[in-house]
Amino acid sequence: LSSMAATMLAVVSVGGPATVDSQRIIFRRAAVEEIIGLRHEVLRPGKPLEAASFPEDGDPRTRHFGAFVDGQGNGANVAEDADTSATTARCVGCLTLLSSTHNGAAAWQLRGMATSPSLVRRGVGARLLKFA
Repeated sequence: LSSMAATMLAVVSVGGPATVDSQRIIFRRAAVEEIIGLRHEVLRPGKPLEAASFPEDGDPRTRHFGAFVDGQGNGANVAEDADTSATTARCVGCLTLLSSTHNGAAAWQLRGMATSPSLVRRGVGARLLKFA
């Protein structure tokens, strides 16, 4: 997605925020710094934080997405700017799409998808995939 308008459209297209276990969850583009903690916790536990980083994380074609809820269970606000990375929201789901090719055609490679252990099997990952 190349603009905040496209991001907002995508939020609407998946039905807006989700409520899971009384927590309002917002799905949006994210900065890698917002999702790296969850990626580390779920996919690389016990290893250094750097183990959760991918070489392509900084590539401008790479797209990071997250599912966010604040500490009180109120939904996080969708950022005004897709490049905004500082929020008070807690990341409960994440995924990264890398620009790639498949059989000679442009494609996206899914990497680093994780859901907070407390929200596994509650549809967060499925909605995040739909959003992305």
